[in-house]
Amino acid sequence: MVEHLRLRWRDDLSIEALLGLRDELDDMLGRIRSTRHISNPVFKCPACGHLAARGASPAAFGRRCIPSGCVAPRSDIPDILTRRALPAGRIAALGATPDLHHGLLGRGADPHVGEQWFEESADMTMEGLRLAGQVALVAGATRGDGRGIARALGEAGAVVYCTGRSAAGHPRGMDRPETIDQTVAMIEQAGGRAVAVRVDHTREEEVASLAARVRNDAGRLDVLVNSIWGADPQIDWGRRFWEVDLTKIRAYLDQTLISHVITSRHIVPLMVEVNRGLIIEVIDGHFAGYRGHILYDLVKSSLSRLSYGMAMELAQTGVTALCVSPGFLRSEAVLDHFGVREDNWRDAVEKDPFFAESESPHLVGRAVVALAADPGVGRRAGLIHFAADLAREYGFTDLDGRLPDFPRLFDAKVNEIASTPPMDDEGRFLVWARYCQIHQDPARRELAVRLAKALGLEALGAGVAPAAARA
Repeated sequence: MVEHLRLRWRDDLSIEALLGLRDELDDMLGRIRSTRHISNPVFKCPACGHLAARGASPAAFGRRCIPSGCVAPRSDIPDILTRRALPAGRIAALGATPDLHHGLLGRGADPHVGEQWFEESADMTMEGLRLAGQVALVAGATRGDGRGIARALGEAGAVVYCTGRSAAGHPRGMDRPETIDQTVAMIEQAGGRAVAVRVDHTREEEVASLAARVRNDAGRLDVLVNSIWGADPQIDWGRRFWEVDLTKIRAYLDQTLISHVITSRHIVPLMVEVNRGLIIEVIDGHFAGYRGHILYDLVKSSLSRLSYGMAMELAQTGVTALCVSPGFLRSEAVLDHFGVREDNWRDAVEKDPFFAESESPHLVGRAVVALAADPGVGRRAGLIHFAADLAREYGFTDLDGRLPDFPRLFDAKVNEIASTPPMDDEGRFLVWARYCQIHQDPARRELAVRLAKALGLEALGAGVAPAAARA
């Protein structure tokens, strides 16, 4: 079929002849879809009545095809069938780039349209690309779990918008070198497709512009991952709530919490309009207990509540909202802290035995892919899901083939410390930290009681005491 098109694309081909090919190209696209089992929904253009895949090509923006006979300035859109630029000739001399769909891109089209293409190529192997044809947006794709999720989505065949503040030519957050451009490069090197868009998600006008761009370029959004954080330097873990510095608290809440609300407010309508989609809030911890610092816990617990609230308001739609939490994450910063790389991370276990059950950012990425590919994901709405638990349920592993189990290791360690007094300062810290996390879990009541006793906590109020056992 590719050779057929090349033969038809002669230098003396007129615009009239090009327009005459549109129905034939539509038929070809239909055959591609039927043989490749591509499931993009379609819509009927109100202008000409032709069917076009929503989000399948630059011509489909705005849910309308471009009127026949219109042309657009030359662009760098790759040929959808060959993944190479179209051959030069009369069409190039006229300054127009043909599109696989009916009609041609209109003059004065959005300047962003054409920066990326949004259709599966005919020669692409669809096996293993579980999210082929889907479009995802990862807010906070610069580093850590956000980068891991973006890479996994790209490897699964989705077109991935990678957003964040740290971009080439701009100041980088958290005093770290990573950028969204590097994330996109990683996805593309693995054969995926991605777009870097610098966005400050605390600025509503920038997020609104991002939503408009996704609508115009892709015409659809299937997965929204909210992994915005960037606030580690603002947390002083040694201070209790009556000691914390409040001079920057509003900036902290804007960055870590309000940004998520702004993003969902402007991006989720793309999903609600078509009654499908998945929203994932990335948090830290799949427990109901306390996360050790008042400001950290305030944000992370609020994000889980945000996901729950969205799930409730989306209950009568086909859009699902939920939370995902990684475990002990081997982020770039953590690897640097231990002086190791991903390929030799085990060398750090001697320094910290808990590191033995750490996980790469790819594990939570694969968890997000599994959820996005699950047609029954709606049953998980409103809940917090632990990446390693999802790995066991869906049958995937981390990069090294492991299934990490950090909670089991942590429970065993603090149980050992609590059972063999006296505790040193480090032991007391670990026991207290774990008690805070698990005390509200009825399934861990026995361990929580043991930890409370070891800490000398007596006559605790009902809200901070070990949860009652299940009946």
